[in-house]
Amino acid sequence: MSKGYRGAGVYVFRTRRPGIIGRMPMWLPVAAGLLSWPLLLMLGYPGWPALLVLLILPRHFAYVGESNAVRLRKKAHLEGSLKYDTPPKPWADLDPSWYFIPLPGAPKAILRLVEAIVIQLLWPVYNHQKNLTNPRRIPLSAAKRQRGQRDFTGWSFNFRAAHAILWVAAAGFIWMNRGVF
Repeated sequence: MSKGYRGAGVYVFRTRRPGIIGRMPMWLPVAAGLLSWPLLLMLGYPGWPALLVLLILPRHFAYVGESNAVRLRKKAHLEGSLKYDTPPKPWADLDPSWYFIPLPGAPKAILRLVEAIVIQLLWPVYNHQKNLTNPRRIPLSAAKRQRGQRDFTGWSFNFRAAHAILWVAAAGFIWMNRGVF
């Protein structure tokens, strides 16, 4: 994959998470998971709860898209576009990293198919189309509100009804299985 590729493909953005978890160093949850796994096993507990650190990783898949000119789309997402009079995406300030799958000469139908497959595999949080089943999806209105919070205070907070439901369900699961743990 050459650095100067400008053709068709599917691209992926990964960003820092918008809240306090996104400010955590990457080594911290990784170390917590690697240390807690053998500790749980030594204490006679199952090791799978150590995998819960995956929920607090500070980076996540932010956006997946397709284009006939992937580098131009990258620039449009991060800097905005004068041609189409669009501002940068609300997540462009979250230390984005960018990856792409080159598909030279691919027709639009193939690009859209590969994009849909990658969206279903990665569940990016800022995609809307083809991603409505993602419970972690952040709607554009919430993303804009969070960006305003970050611009004003330096950080943002994201808590919606889905988060409350997940926390209550997790607490209920732990309560119901308290003898197992």
